[in-house]
Amino acid sequence: MSSSTSSFKAFLAAFGFAFAILFAVSIVATETMLRRHILPFDTHADYKRRFLSSTAATAAFGDSHVANGLVSGQDFDNFGQASDNLQTVIAKIEHRLQRGGLKRVILQADPQVFAPYRLKAEQASRIATLIGSDDPPLTILRAEHRQYLMRYWWTAVKDPGLIFREPARAATGVRFNILPKAEQAREASLRVQLHAPVTDLATIAATGNFRNLVKQLQQFGVQTCLIAFPVSSAYREAAASIDSFGNAARFFREIAGTYGIRYADLSGIFPDDYLGDPDHVLPEFAAKLRDEMINTCFEQEKGKH
Repeated sequence: MSSSTSSFKAFLAAFGFAFAILFAVSIVATETMLRRHILPFDTHADYKRRFLSSTAATAAFGDSHVANGLVSGQDFDNFGQASDNLQTVIAKIEHRLQRGGLKRVILQADPQVFAPYRLKAEQASRIATLIGSDDPPLTILRAEHRQYLMRYWWTAVKDPGLIFREPARAATGVRFNILPKAEQAREASLRVQLHAPVTDLATIAATGNFRNLVKQLQQFGVQTCLIAFPVSSAYREAAASIDSFGNAARFFREIAGTYGIRYADLSGIFPDDYLGDPDHVLPEFAAKLRDEMINTCFEQEKGKH
């Protein structure tokens, strides 16, 4: 064996060893950061318990617009979860229907339901984790965290000391509208670009899946209400210039008309100081929004949530 071959093999072995060490360190550091800064405020266990056992008659489903914008109550379940796409929403509703007792559903009808990044997301593991008896042994393996691993790693790289510092809950009540107007417009534009639905809704299976979901809820005798959730004025202004947002709204209205259900566009119901970013309601207004939606969707049910 030539000396050059031996040197190359030694280099490969050293490189592989260094890579393995670096990978192991990154895993440990990320898991430590999550356990220190995320788990103390994590609601996964409570969400899972409620999802698997609650018999509340009214429930809401969707992504972070729902998760952040509403709050569960005595007879109301907020099953919204950040990044949930339509397939995950369908699976959750089907699982909840099997338990019985569901009478009213608030279903998110925001344009990003048909955005490319949501349509392409593979989320089968989300449901498996939610209905499974055991959670993964590592926090980084949980479905709701895996999608953010690169962001977590980059945060740790920029500020390694974060791993060892005591956790601190983010400041509450920070209003989006305190930002300079130019900054509001920039952030809103970025969100709108991400949320923009596909151009031709007729070409995607998701619109048929949404239609079938509404039909299924009707077959189970469930009152269904389609809701466009509150967003900032900067977000609405940016979205107004993109035709696909209007196309999505027309689709939801058409579904509501076809099946005789309520569609309510509440995107402008709140002033900008009710929002913490371009498109999420602040937690302190979640109960107010829940009450508004209950009254808007199911007027005869006022006060029973």
